[in-house]
Amino acid sequence: MVAKQRLFERSDLVVKVKEPVPPEYALLQDGVALFTYLHLAPNPELTKVLLDKKVTGLAYETLEKERRLPLLAPMSEVAGRMAPIMASLYLQKFRGGSGILPTGVSGVRPGKIVILGAGVDGD
Repeated sequence: MVAKQRLFERSDLVVKVKEPVPPEYALLQDGVALFTYLHLAPNPELTKVLLDKKVTGLAYETLEKERRLPLLAPMSEVAGRMAPIMASLYLQKFRGGSGILPTGVSGVRPGKIVILGAGVDGD
């Protein structure tokens, strides 16, 4: 078993499932290549670390094959399937929602749902 720090120190390419988390920022070596989901838009701190350390970022979500995003598709499918479930959760009264059950029940109309965009739930 190799310690995490030693792995980062000896690697030219770091492959992760998720983007580096703050405790890992210091482990990234200058000039290393990083292959992972990056989601940099909401994470300016990580963006700055990657730029400062001159990390070559290969973001799964941006890699194309035949004009498709094969590494993003599974994550998008999960997000698309979870969206109505999460909407149901946050519509519950005890969470501050309106108390509407999106699927309805006998004698009660279901909620109206508008999906903006495309993908798994928008197709």
